[in-house]
Amino acid sequence: MSNKIVTVGIWKNAPFRTALFAGIDRVNEFLKEENLDLSYEAVLVDDAKLSSSPSKVQDILFLDGGEDVNPSRYKEENKYSTFSNARDIAEYKLIEHFYGLGKKLSGVCRGHQILNVFFGGSLYQDIRRDGVMNPRHLDSHRGGHKVRLKRLTKVMSKNKRGHVLSRFTGINPFTVSSMHHQAVKKLGSGLGISLVFGSTKNSPHYIIEGIESANSRVRGIQSHPEFNGYSKDGLIFSYLLHVDDFVDGILDPDFSAIEKKLKERNIKTTVPFDVEIMSHGQSSTGRVNSLGRELRSGLGREIIETVSRTGTRIDTEPVLDVYPDFTDGEFVEE
Repeated sequence: MSNKIVTVGIWKNAPFRTALFAGIDRVNEFLKEENLDLSYEAVLVDDAKLSSSPSKVQDILFLDGGEDVNPSRYKEENKYSTFSNARDIAEYKLIEHFYGLGKKLSGVCRGHQILNVFFGGSLYQDIRRDGVMNPRHLDSHRGGHKVRLKRLTKVMSKNKRGHVLSRFTGINPFTVSSMHHQAVKKLGSGLGISLVFGSTKNSPHYIIEGIESANSRVRGIQSHPEFNGYSKDGLIFSYLLHVDDFVDGILDPDFSAIEKKLKERNIKTTVPFDVEIMSHGQSSTGRVNSLGRELRSGLGREIIETVSRTGTRIDTEPVLDVYPDFTDGEFVEE
């Protein structure tokens, strides 16, 4: 059986390209250990030499961290930003080219922010001076801090589904590698929030830490999973490489086993829509590998612990049969 190679385009002048290469190497090691017919190849991309042929353009554009985005891109005067117009121009050209050819887009830190701006969003130019974060909380955004999944659904007709990130990380809060002074302010068109720091959007210390389009083709993370500093970083980086799109069943938990345990404890509940899968009514046993095993055991344990502790009933929601283009429908928070 031939090995499928997924190509990842990285801007030739990306300052953290070495860290992205290392992250891709780690994912390739995992795929090889699990005998999965998939590997990733990092390719440096020159924005001045882009092919118009989709077959000659990489499968994923991965944007890394670095300078701020020029505030003029989101129609604001510069207050606290340090930027490179040359880099903004180059990355905008790459995003437009890859997106126009139907390719996948991923970004970390600045990459996450410029994706949001490209689709019409805006940024806090400085989370402390803009009053989003006090000095005590700010320190954690220069090292590591906890984040939590945002309960967000994509509504189309009467069907709902959760974001894809939850299928990689589980449903409990976790720690991320953080190093930033700016953050997403207004969401770009068609994007939803997958990850946040803080309790509610009305909290004085609330930061959007992850964005995702409804068809999951666009994925952004504010932190630096490529640094591999915390236990979930590898899973988050795999999410940004869209592993779920290239390996069938890799994220399918064994829901029957989970619900059996819940029944044994006399807990009347069902699996939350955040971790539901697109099984189309078929068996959800999934592929047996270390990523799948972690998700199966982790999700089952988290669901059981959560409902046991709180006594909360968690209802299953139906899932979409297809991923629509992310400009269709609307996002709602619950």
